[in-house]
Amino acid sequence: IYVVHPSNVVHDPVLYLGFNWLTPWSLQEPSMRIMAHRLNRRIFCITSEAVSPELLQAGDDLDSTGQAFFTDLYTMIDTLPLPYKLILMDNTFGLGVPLLWKLQPRLKHILVVNTSWVFRRERSLWTCISGWGSMRLM
Repeated sequence: IYVVHPSNVVHDPVLYLGFNWLTPWSLQEPSMRIMAHRLNRRIFCITSEAVSPELLQAGDDLDSTGQAFFTDLYTMIDTLPLPYKLILMDNTFGLGVPLLWKLQPRLKHILVVNTSWVFRRERSLWTCISGWGSMRLM
């Protein structure tokens, strides 16, 4: 688990689920730093290195749905110093969806990252992040 924070934290923290096995943390970190500074929020980043994918591959019938994996992840989230109502960014390629259902009563805001979406030439990452103010993340 990584914690990225600006020098001046003004708002509630964000929980980022970055299970992007195609993009290691070293490539995700710069964008998380930009967002933390732009949003004045501490971001708790749970990456694929922090979870045990073997728990998804349990061969017995009792755990064919990956419950052990999601229970482990939910326990990890519960230990973080986050408010009850969460702001969550999901970059899990769909793996986090069952967790979102379990966290539903706790979700204040959610952003599901669609990494297959391609920006048009006139749309940069910075203009998209700048537009987050209209998403009422405060």
